[in-house]
Amino acid sequence: MRVLQAGTRGTVAMLIVLLSAVPVGPASAAARAPSSAVPLQAVASRTGPAQGVREPATRHSRGRAPVAVVLQTITPKTVRPGSKITITGYVQNQTSQQMTGVSVRLRWRSQPMNGRTELAQYAAPNAPALVSAAPAVQLSGPAAPGRQVKWRLDTTARDLRMTAFGVYPIAVEVLNATTQSVATQPTFLTFMPSGKAFQPKPTEVAWVWPMMDQPHRTTGTTFTDDHLETELSPTGRLGGLAQIAGQAGGQARRPRTPITWAIDPALLDDAREMSKGYTVKSAKDTKATKRPKSKVAENWLAAVKASGEPYFATPYADPDTVALVRQRMSGHLKSAYTNMTVATDVLGRPPTTKIGWPVNGVAGQQSLDAMAANGTGTFLMSSDVLLSTAPQGYTADATTRLQTAHGTKRTLVYDATISNIVSGDTQSPGAALLAEQRFLAETAMITAELPNQPRTLVIAPQRRWNPKPRFAEKLLDYTARAQWLKEVPLSAIEKDSPTHRTFTGYPVGYEENELGGPYLKNVREIATRAIRFSGIFDRTPDAITYERSVLRMESSYWRGRDRRARAFRQTVGAAIDNTIDDVHLVTKNIGLAGNSGFIPITVANDLTEGTVNVVLRVTSENPGRLEIGGGTRAGASREWQLKISPRKKETVAMPVEANANGYTNLVLELRAPKQKRKLGEAASITVHTTGYGRMALRITGGALAVLFIGVAVRVLRARRRNGAEESDGAEPGGHAGG
Repeated sequence: MRVLQAGTRGTVAMLIVLLSAVPVGPASAAARAPSSAVPLQAVASRTGPAQGVREPATRHSRGRAPVAVVLQTITPKTVRPGSKITITGYVQNQTSQQMTGVSVRLRWRSQPMNGRTELAQYAAPNAPALVSAAPAVQLSGPAAPGRQVKWRLDTTARDLRMTAFGVYPIAVEVLNATTQSVATQPTFLTFMPSGKAFQPKPTEVAWVWPMMDQPHRTTGTTFTDDHLETELSPTGRLGGLAQIAGQAGGQARRPRTPITWAIDPALLDDAREMSKGYTVKSAKDTKATKRPKSKVAENWLAAVKASGEPYFATPYADPDTVALVRQRMSGHLKSAYTNMTVATDVLGRPPTTKIGWPVNGVAGQQSLDAMAANGTGTFLMSSDVLLSTAPQGYTADATTRLQTAHGTKRTLVYDATISNIVSGDTQSPGAALLAEQRFLAETAMITAELPNQPRTLVIAPQRRWNPKPRFAEKLLDYTARAQWLKEVPLSAIEKDSPTHRTFTGYPVGYEENELGGPYLKNVREIATRAIRFSGIFDRTPDAITYERSVLRMESSYWRGRDRRARAFRQTVGAAIDNTIDDVHLVTKNIGLAGNSGFIPITVANDLTEGTVNVVLRVTSENPGRLEIGGGTRAGASREWQLKISPRKKETVAMPVEANANGYTNLVLELRAPKQKRKLGEAASITVHTTGYGRMALRITGGALAVLFIGVAVRVLRARRRNGAEESDGAEPGGHAGG
C-alpha cells in the first residue's frame, strides 16, 4: 500500500538528511561518490557576452557570486524507465578576471521526496546537500569576464536509479580550478513508471487567470498615461494572456485546459473608452493630448470576447476591501459591487459565477461578511489562511465552507505554494524552466501523497501576473498532458462536496500593507465633492463616471505604493475639482438706478458633454435695503432650477426692489437638485442702488401731499376773505348816481 511506502521513504529520507549534515567538501564528496555513480558526457562551448542577464540566486553566494549557472533545457519533462535525460545550460563569469579550469557536475538523490515539506526544503537556498555526485566534467576553454560557456549533461533514469513514482531532487554544481563549489542550481525531476503496474488517480486541476491592471484613468476619457495600450498589445502582458486564451498566430483556437478569468470591470471599461478615442494628461502636463480610437484596445476586447472562457468579476477597480471595511467605508464597497455590471455590458454576457477574491486571498471576518452582504456567493481564498486538516499533512481538497453573517458560503481554496511559484520571475535567464520543473514536482507530489484517492486543486496566479507567453502556454499543456493531472473547469470543483479546513483569520502584519486611514480620509473628502457633483447630471452614465474615479483611488493596486497612490489621488482630486469648476456662475457687480428692476445672473456649463440640472440660490445679505422678488423676509432666499446643455449658458432675470440707496451683497450658490448641497464655493455680487427707494418715495409723497393740502387751504381762505371784502363795499337797495 502507498502508506507503507511513504513510511519507508520517510525512514530513508531521515537517514539521508543525517548523512547530509556531515560536512563534506566538494573534492572529498566527489572522491566518496558511490561507486555506481556514472560518468556524464559534457559538451561545452564558448559564446558571446550575456545581454541583460540577471544573476540567479545560489546558496553558495553572499552578495554577487563569482559565476552564475543557468539551466536552459531539461528533457524529458516526465522521466520514465529507459528515458535519456539531457540538461543544458551555461556558466557565466561574473568577475573581472578570466576563469580557467571551471567544471560542472550533477548531484542527485536516488530516493523520491517524502512530501511537500521536504520538497520545499530542497528548493530553499540552504537546501541539504545531495550525496550522489557524478565526476566533474571540464568546460571547453576559459571563461572571460562577462562571457558565457555552454554545457550539456546527459544521463538516464537507470543511472539515477529512479524506480518509484515521485519527485527526485537534483542539482547542477559548478566547481572552480581547485574543485571548490562556487555555484549550485537545484531543481527536480518527476518520474512516472510505465505500463499498467501503477496508475494513480489524477489530481483535478482548475486554473484562475487574473485579468487586471493598475488604474490609468482619472475622469471621463482622460488617462494619466498611455501605458495601457502597451499592455494590451499582442506583445504586452494583457495582450499575451488574451492571445493564449483565444488566439495563436492569428488563428483562433481553444486551449486544451479550461481556465476561468478573474476580470476587473475597470480594465474592460478603460479598454472600451480607448477604443472610442481618449486623451492623455499626466500630472506634469499642462495640456491634454488627444489620442485617436485605439485599434489595439479594440482588438484586445475582441480577443477576450472571442475566447468565450467563463469568468467572474471583481468589484469595480478591484478595491482594497479589507481597508474599506476597516475604515468604515462600506458604502464605497457597495458602489464597487454595483459597478461590476460594466463587465456584462462590455463582454455581452454575465459572469459565470459570483466569486469574491479578496486581495492576496486573505480577509478578516468583517470583510467576508461585507462581501457576502454585497452578493458574493463563493469565496476564493488562499491556503495560507485555510489550513488542511488532512492526516499526515496531505494536501486537502480545494472546496470547503466559511461562515458569514449572511449564511454559510462555499469557498474555493487555491494552493498558495504553487500559485506563488508560477507567479514568480519568469523573465530572468533560466527562471521559467525552474518554475516549470517545480510546478511539475509540486503537482506530482500532491498526487503521490494519496495516489489511489483523486483530489482537487485550484491554482490562481497573483493579480498582476506577468508570465512569458510560452511559459503560460506550457502550464496549460502540462496540466492537460501530465499523467498525474486532469484538467477541469473551476465550476466542476465549485460543485464538489466541501471538506473541513481550519480558518486562521486575517494574518498578523497584513494590515501594514493596506491602504491607510489618512489616505482613505482624503479619498473620502474627494468622494464627497464628486458625489455632490455627480447628482447634477441629467443622465446616469454622466454621473457614475465620477463615482468610478473615486473607486480607482481605492484600488488594491495601490497597496505598498504609497507615493504613487498619493500622486494619483492628487491628480484625480484636481481633475474632479476642475470639472466641478466647469459648471459655474458668471458674475459682475451691478447698479440699480430705480427702485425696482431685474438683475441678470448667468450660469455656464463649460463641460464638453453632459447636461446638468442645478439649483441657483440667491440670498440678500440686507433684505431691508434690497429685496429679491418682493416680499422676501430677512435672511430668506429664492431659488431657480436650471437645466443646461453642455457648452451652454442660462441667464436668470432676478427681480429686485430697493428700499434705500447704497450697496448690498447678494450671495449666489449652485446646488444639486436632490441633496440641495452646495457645489463649489459660493459667489457674491454687489448691487449699488442710486434711485429713490419706496420708503423715500412714500415720505416724499406724504410731504408733497401735506404741502398740497396746505396750499389748498390757504387758497380757499383767500377766496373766502376776498368774497367778504366785496360784500362790505356795495350800497344796499340803491344804484350808483351819475
